[in-house]
Amino acid sequence: MANCCAKWRLKSSLQHIASQALQAASQDGGGSLDDKSPLFDLGQVKSGENITKQCLHKVLDTLSTKRIHSWMASVDTLRKNLLDLVVRTIHTETKMAKYATAHNDLADHVQQHIESLESKVI
Repeated sequence: MANCCAKWRLKSSLQHIASQALQAASQDGGGSLDDKSPLFDLGQVKSGENITKQCLHKVLDTLSTKRIHSWMASVDTLRKNLLDLVVRTIHTETKMAKYATAHNDLADHVQQHIESLESKVI
């Protein structure tokens, strides 16, 4: 039951953060958000130990496919929010003894995705 609630909170947080990042990007003169489909479909995330990583993959993959061309001002905020989210939600997928290692792995994972996005978006 607790894991189910944690998973729901994680999905909700990711959707909110990513939605804010996309909204800020579009207000900076970036691509349009006139696509009426949901920004993220996180309902298909499989339960298990990699919930956080799976959700981050979905969010970051979606961000990388959106047609946003001038959102660089939002990148630092997006990075900070995602890394903060990793810190807050890491307990949903690891035991406390593995906290530091898991946090560093996920932080590196997020950082690599953000850098990849930065190199693609001009």
